[in-house]
Amino acid sequence: MRIIGLIPARGGSKGIPHKNITPLAGRPLLAYTCEAALRSTRLSRVLLSTDDPAIAEVGRQCGVDVPFLRPEELARDDTPSIAVTQHAIRWLQDQGESPDIVLLLQPTSPLRRAEHIDAALDHMIETGADTVVSVTPVPHHFSPYKLMQIRDGKLEHFWQDPLPFDRFQRQSVPVLYGRNGPAILATRVPVLFERDSYYGDHVVPYVMSEADSVDVDTPFDLRLADWLITSRENSPTTHEETMSKRLKVLFAGLGSIGQRHVRNLRALMGDEVDILAYRRRGGGPVLNPNMTVRPGVTVEDAYNIRPFTDLDTALAEKPDAVFITNPNALHLPVALAAARAGAHLFIEKPISHNLDGIDELVELVEKQKLVTFVAYQFRFHPGLQLIKQMIDEGRLGRLVHAHIVNGEWLPGWHPYEDYRQTHPARRELGGGALSIQTHEFDYALWLFGLPRRAFTVGGQLSRLEVDVEDSVSVLLECQHDGRPLPIHIHLDYLQRPPQRVCEVIGDAGKIRYDYYKDEISFHDTATQKTEIHRFDKFDRNDMFIGEMAHFLACVRGEEQSQIDLHEGIRSMKIGLAAVESLETGNPVEVDNG
Repeated sequence: MRIIGLIPARGGSKGIPHKNITPLAGRPLLAYTCEAALRSTRLSRVLLSTDDPAIAEVGRQCGVDVPFLRPEELARDDTPSIAVTQHAIRWLQDQGESPDIVLLLQPTSPLRRAEHIDAALDHMIETGADTVVSVTPVPHHFSPYKLMQIRDGKLEHFWQDPLPFDRFQRQSVPVLYGRNGPAILATRVPVLFERDSYYGDHVVPYVMSEADSVDVDTPFDLRLADWLITSRENSPTTHEETMSKRLKVLFAGLGSIGQRHVRNLRALMGDEVDILAYRRRGGGPVLNPNMTVRPGVTVEDAYNIRPFTDLDTALAEKPDAVFITNPNALHLPVALAAARAGAHLFIEKPISHNLDGIDELVELVEKQKLVTFVAYQFRFHPGLQLIKQMIDEGRLGRLVHAHIVNGEWLPGWHPYEDYRQTHPARRELGGGALSIQTHEFDYALWLFGLPRRAFTVGGQLSRLEVDVEDSVSVLLECQHDGRPLPIHIHLDYLQRPPQRVCEVIGDAGKIRYDYYKDEISFHDTATQKTEIHRFDKFDRNDMFIGEMAHFLACVRGEEQSQIDLHEGIRSMKIGLAAVESLETGNPVEVDNG
């Protein structure tokens, strides 16, 4: 694959005269981008596009190609950058070169490094995206949900529409991202001409830190960049300090969910995270986000991961956090070893298939003050957050019933492998609908509280070749305002097309959430009006990104875990009571201890 790095640097500049070659920490501003591009291991060639002979000479001194001077009509104040990029690509094509991807590198991003370029391009290629663009998290106090405006001398919220979250509670406000220049913008060449745009249908982010995202546009920006560069270069401990701020994580399990978390971690942190993996057997396919196999590459090479076949050896590397993404029945031994090693824990749901070892894990976590997070990502779905808000606001009145369904054809979950060998299908690996499809138990806990008891009917009812329950209905007895509240949850491995819905009925209204339609409808019994809330721009991976960003904020000490070990245990106890009820045929009290 041929990837061209293009540095656009015209001579005219209003804010800072001759900005692209103005001195910055003793070097021309342009030099920092040239150096980063030339150190990249992914770029086939680096070109400088300029109309200014002085800038061209600086570029040549820095070692990049300057094969032409840009025409005057492409160097005006109002010239769109897309036209400059298309001109450079056409010039290359006229010379017989056929680049696949062009990477725009603006000189005004001097803190961007070669590692950022390589990681962003790797992410683009791994995901099959049309475009990758660098972004940085928007400070929470600058979120549009929190901005204020002055009207007629009065201060009021800029965002007037109702919000499905508390705008004053920092951890509930969605994390937003802004382009940081952008420092990195890579596009597949056909998109560039077919769309007359850098942006195709599939755009992925590459997240950079605020400190690496300075975009030099004003004299103040220049002073800030100068201070950052000078501080890093002059401090004898700069490298050690930088490394100490890096995150080192260990993954135990790199199946589909493990690889999803790795991709999201790379998207959020880029090269600022070192990823290790404990893999007893190794092997396994590299998966694209659409669950197809990416041939000809190993998991380790695809994600730049250091593998270990021994858990103790991996933990001796002192990871900051351990991601436990192996089968349910194998969670606790890894979690206990990681906690003993002092690592924060990100545990795929459920925590385990039984309570053996749970008390010891709780004691270790509390003694060492470790961050724990259990990966129930549906709490980060805007639809369920809206339901939670409506219930808390009393819009449904007195709650009387809830009906929840999750049905999906098991052989279609991972089409690249034999479903009969996967852990959802095998009892010894903690499989079964009641142990695997546990998101519904968790968000029922979140919405309605811990139930008093559970009664389950069902079992292995289909012709699927599994030794676990594949279709069950669970009746939970919860309490709401001192009265019984029945919650019905149906789970199965069978439905085609899949179904995932949640209906909550109250004496003042009814709400229905349909995951696959990305829609919530709320009917108000008093007004006889129905509200429709659609989430057309919602992507399933947004939930995983949300939980990952939250976990990282918890590790940094900026937030408190929304689903910590204790909350995860409460969710698990609902599932265990449902399993016991299925086995005994009797209602089972849910452990409230």
